[in-house]
Amino acid sequence: MTPKGKREKHVDPRQQAASGCVTQLVVALLLVIAIAVLLTWYVLTYGTLPFTWADGPYGMPVWVPLIVLALVTILAVLVPRLLAMRAPPESTFTTQIAVNRRNSIFLTTAVASGLGLTTYLIVAMVTLRTTPALAAAVAAIVAALVIAVVSLQMGDSIVLAMSKAHPANRATYPEAFNVAQELAVAANVPPPAMYVIDDSAPNAFSIGRDPGHAALAFTTGLLSSLDREELQGVVAHELAHIRNQDTRYSLFVAVLVGTTVLVADGFFKVVTFPFQLMRGLFRPKVGPSAPGGGGGGGGWSFPSFGSSGGGGGGGGDSGGGGGGDDGGGAAILVAIIIFILLVLLVALIVHILSPVFSRIVQASVSREREYLADATAVEIGRNPAALERALLKVARSTEVLEVANRATAPLFFVNPIRAMEARAQDIYSTHPPTIDRVNRLRVLQGEPPIALDAHEAQTAEDLD
Repeated sequence: MTPKGKREKHVDPRQQAASGCVTQLVVALLLVIAIAVLLTWYVLTYGTLPFTWADGPYGMPVWVPLIVLALVTILAVLVPRLLAMRAPPESTFTTQIAVNRRNSIFLTTAVASGLGLTTYLIVAMVTLRTTPALAAAVAAIVAALVIAVVSLQMGDSIVLAMSKAHPANRATYPEAFNVAQELAVAANVPPPAMYVIDDSAPNAFSIGRDPGHAALAFTTGLLSSLDREELQGVVAHELAHIRNQDTRYSLFVAVLVGTTVLVADGFFKVVTFPFQLMRGLFRPKVGPSAPGGGGGGGGWSFPSFGSSGGGGGGGGDSGGGGGGDDGGGAAILVAIIIFILLVLLVALIVHILSPVFSRIVQASVSREREYLADATAVEIGRNPAALERALLKVARSTEVLEVANRATAPLFFVNPIRAMEARAQDIYSTHPPTIDRVNRLRVLQGEPPIALDAHEAQTAEDLD
């Protein structure tokens, strides 16, 4: 219980996250400085690096796959933006469909290459080998896609159960069934199974691994607040998701992102326990008595210590040997410290950047699919004005859809997580601002976009 006269402080989760990110960046900077100092001292003292990386297939240096994966990731993000800057505004639904499909392919490539880059960087750092790192990067992407395929077989029933959706009765909701069947013919897809969610918040979503195994769920609030034309706009949008197989597409991207987060966070947790990480990893072999190395292979590399002319008794030899052992011990100790700091630095970098980048790109993919579904809905229903009205009505509703969460929010017609809630939309939002969707539809009708002045700014936030 809070003492009288004192208010309990409310901590903003975003401020907490920003503070934690700044702390991690400061730690990363300190690690870079420490590594640079120790590595410089080691090279100046012993004239060699403490360890090197073994080349990959066909003599491929370790940095080549790293640069290739990084370039593919960066280009896959930048190319759609550059093309958008050079291209004229999309004025028809067919050009919007083509642009959004192209952008979705580029962004999915970015997520996949980001997963490969994260996995490659981690494995290359730990093993000091290029070939296992390449194999691990490919295996991570393939495994993520396999998981996505398996998840598709059981995902429908899980999502419907999470949303508390139950099969709809045709006698109770005849208009919804009639609209769905009419537009399914126009969309050239089988009529989806119909489900209803008993909630006053207007919204809807579709799900299914393919058009033949699709379901359309709508809330009771949606049917009570929309007229028939507006309902046609919503159903056409959801059928567009089914025809474009967005559920399958989004699940692939989500699993790629989830795998990236799992790899990055898992590695970070492991390296925070350096004794567990180093156990069995490092076997020092000092001096000329170490087993013969294999010519250009990577791994640990230490100079030889001690005198080569070891002969007589006495304290002199003993002292010389002791001095050599001290030098060898110092080299090994500094090399181990450099390696640990490097591993910690890599873990911290992927822990900070990989999940953030992947989730932002995932949200971008989802936003592109929403634009694509809006454009396809115009092709199916031929009534952009009705879809525009439906978007505005649903977005302006003050009802909160309690069954929605971060996992299911990307599926809904309009983002069910309202701007006034703590769960509100941010850079990770899976839906574009509703006002942007409305303005694109207005362009298709040859009408000017809605211009927002300062007085309307707050209302615009409610449309996000």
